[in-house]
Amino acid sequence: MRFIFFISIMIVLNTIATGNNNAFCQPNNSVFFEIQIDENIKEVPYLIIENHLIDEPELRLEKDRIIQPYKCKGNIYFFDLQDIDEPSYFSMLVNSKESGSYVLKDYHYEPGDNVEIKVTADSKMQEYDIDFSGIGSGKYRCVSELQYRLSHLKSQGIAVFAPDGVYIGKNSYNLNLGMLKDAVEKYRPEISEYSYSLLSADIKAQQEKILVAAFHQQMYNTLTTNDETSYLKAAAAYRLHFRCGMETEIPDSIKYKSREYAGYILDKLVTDYLEKYTRINFISVYNAIKKIHPAILSDKVLVHLFLKHSMDMKEDYRMLMDVALKSVKNPACKHALGLLSDYGPASVL
Repeated sequence: MRFIFFISIMIVLNTIATGNNNAFCQPNNSVFFEIQIDENIKEVPYLIIENHLIDEPELRLEKDRIIQPYKCKGNIYFFDLQDIDEPSYFSMLVNSKESGSYVLKDYHYEPGDNVEIKVTADSKMQEYDIDFSGIGSGKYRCVSELQYRLSHLKSQGIAVFAPDGVYIGKNSYNLNLGMLKDAVEKYRPEISEYSYSLLSADIKAQQEKILVAAFHQQMYNTLTTNDETSYLKAAAAYRLHFRCGMETEIPDSIKYKSREYAGYILDKLVTDYLEKYTRINFISVYNAIKKIHPAILSDKVLVHLFLKHSMDMKEDYRMLMDVALKSVKNPACKHALGLLSDYGPASVL
């Protein structure tokens, strides 16, 4: 009996020591970072917590939280975030708050993370080599690899459409998406379902937005030049490519938290109307957005609508804005719409 108990204890200790990320979910609501900074970096690192529904800083109801280390030992800095009840995006910077240099950007933590981060700088202090270990560190390594792949993707040289208007299926954006999805799948055993879904939603929505924009531009150009043959080719390819949209692949609980998904949904809705009716009726687009579930995602997409298409609405703008201000329930989205209403349709943030 004592021998079995000893083996059980050893298994648990080995799991913790090796940083097995299947144990990422600790029974607490804190996040702990131990950050070892290159000795040549003299500035103190700090964190910016970006727990916002609205991505545009100018429209946010609440400001970012700036977190300083609670202690340091030489070049090792410790951060202890308490009362964390949900995941959040964050970034780490060095230098002054006014001119901070990003070391980590657009990562996300989850309650229970206990992560050691080692930062090594190049000779010019412009690029960083970063290692992650500890509980929950799998998603940090995954984001690091995704950002590396994104910075080296080739979007030139492979067109989306051939000169005769035929859609090229093996274009650079589809190839890029495949590479990014492979990176997320590589780390799937090490990350939570939340992180897997969030990262999948972000990268797919980001790349699919590029393709939606390409289809939209192609159909718009052919309609403008009365090239019906090319328009029909583009419309047919659009329907084929998006016949199985990513909407069913992403959990509702993730859709409104993703930084990319709401923008993708808006662009696709607008392009759907162009494909079906050869013109865009923004009253119809607004009504379609109001049918989106969950309601918080619908509110977020509405903010994107007015941020991007206020000028396109023309005489319908004021009526749609007034209706939106009365119907939107989420406080952050209502605040953002109120600011956009004050700025007027000609504003550019």
